[in-house]
Amino acid sequence: DSRVIKSMYVFGEQAGIVVEGVGLPGHFIVRIGGQSGTLVDPFGGEKDLRAGVLRHVSEAFAEDPLRILRVARFAARFRFRVAEETAALMRRMVAEGEADFLVAERVWQELARGLDEAHPGELLRVLETSGALERLAPELQAPLAGAERTALLAALDRAAAAGAPFTVRFALFAWFAGEACERLFAALCDRLRTPVEVRELAELVCRCRTDLRGAAGADAPALHALLKRADAFRRTERWEGLLSVASLAAPASAQWYPGWDRYSDRPYYGDRPYYRDQGLWGQPRRNTYDDGYDRYEPDRDRGWQDERYDDD
Repeated sequence: DSRVIKSMYVFGEQAGIVVEGVGLPGHFIVRIGGQSGTLVDPFGGEKDLRAGVLRHVSEAFAEDPLRILRVARFAARFRFRVAEETAALMRRMVAEGEADFLVAERVWQELARGLDEAHPGELLRVLETSGALERLAPELQAPLAGAERTALLAALDRAAAAGAPFTVRFALFAWFAGEACERLFAALCDRLRTPVEVRELAELVCRCRTDLRGAAGADAPALHALLKRADAFRRTERWEGLLSVASLAAPASAQWYPGWDRYSDRPYYGDRPYYRDQGLWGQPRRNTYDDGYDRYEPDRDRGWQDERYDDD
């Protein structure tokens, strides 16, 4: 990661040793006697970076189970694999119940940021392998355990390639969930205290996915009923979100919607000038997850944590 702690610590004036920068754990650069650029790498961090490996450097990793989610998030960001000893430690932490003590808000923040990375499927694979997904969000694991697994992972890849926001990516799980979709996602959103618009789109997908799949052959009254059920006339931006989910989940069957190809690679809620230029609706509030939670606006009245959290 390009974010570096730009602090300098002097370990004794006589020694003249100064730490110039700290990056990943155990990986730093020192200046000794005016000679700059000496790499001190006691844990082989450079080799792991070149090989695309995420590895813990001490047993202190086990002191914070949130690090399991962060490893999964970094895997989703860089498409790195997790070292076997780190994966084994993560499985042991989950088996011993360490993940059960995580606060719901922190779990949600890490899941949201991980799914919003460039390779969200990697997040799910790491959490599945460690057993953390079943403990923390079993409702998201249900589609992955069934026949829809390949389709869901492919849809998430398309969403990432299209720059779809987290709201749409999360709702893709609802598209591939089972018959108890609405009940499962209501329970998940209650437990993790998700933002309102995240929950609304996921539940809308649960209610309308069957009708959307058959919309190509539906008559005018059926389509009008679908529009009313989705509250499309009043909640235009949410309707566009539903169409984005449908076009990403099943591109081949989304062609019933006039102009669907304009939206299939332009999921809603983005900051894309396209929406403003086309006059589709007023500029929406930003709800993508990025490097700072302080940019997340909708739920501040519910006590959403605005401060930034530095990565370990």
